[in-house]
Amino acid sequence: KIHTMDGLLSAGQVISRPLQSLLASVGILVDANILFLAIIALVVIIVFSLFGRGGKSRKARGNTLYLIGLSGSGKTAMFYQMLSSKFPNTVVSMRPNEATVSVGEPKKSVKVVDFPGHRRLREDLVSALPTAGALVFVVDAINIKNEVRPVAQFLYDIFTNQDVNKSALPILIACNKQDIVTASSSTAVQSMLEKELDQLRSTRASTPMQEGTQRGDEIYLGIEGEKFKMEHLPMQVSFVDCSSKDDDLDSVKSWIAASM
Repeated sequence: KIHTMDGLLSAGQVISRPLQSLLASVGILVDANILFLAIIALVVIIVFSLFGRGGKSRKARGNTLYLIGLSGSGKTAMFYQMLSSKFPNTVVSMRPNEATVSVGEPKKSVKVVDFPGHRRLREDLVSALPTAGALVFVVDAINIKNEVRPVAQFLYDIFTNQDVNKSALPILIACNKQDIVTASSSTAVQSMLEKELDQLRSTRASTPMQEGTQRGDEIYLGIEGEKFKMEHLPMQVSFVDCSSKDDDLDSVKSWIAASM
């Protein structure tokens, strides 16, 4: 090993000598070995900054914030509260709502799309994800105990999406309807979802693949051999308590301003 290191440093002297001579010409004297190690360190930093998890290059993010989640979670009410500070009477829609809203201090204009929660439109959402700069996943914190499985299934598809992973898309889980005393806190929601996602990961791993697909094409959720935790994901996932009805959305708006 010593001989290998000596050989490496000798090669380093050869590689770094032209740069050393150049620096010396302007009055800067640097040991060749130190210069070579500095070059290696710089190369490592550049490589890690250009390539994300799994050696794949990080993809540039889009400029649109998407409000997503199950139908009835309060996405549309949140959309209109951010747009006009009014709580509307909403109905289930099959078409997205789109507007530019102002958030943060100083004010920042952000394009926001309230995407319908109907399952039949999930493929349209997947097609739209390359344009996303961040996602706010709205959860009905009153009914989460009954809806934890479909919420986890939706999130599983988001967390293992190629575009979301390549761009390390920031995601906020907005635990809505905190104006109701029976609503689960964001801490409780996170715990429930982590447990459900861990079980779902095991279930999907044991499910036979469809013809023409391979396991190697899938993105594994979390870290193999460990119980799933949100912190294992390559993207930043945050949780907040909020209420669209009471216009208690400061934490959501602050997160949007910081993430977009």
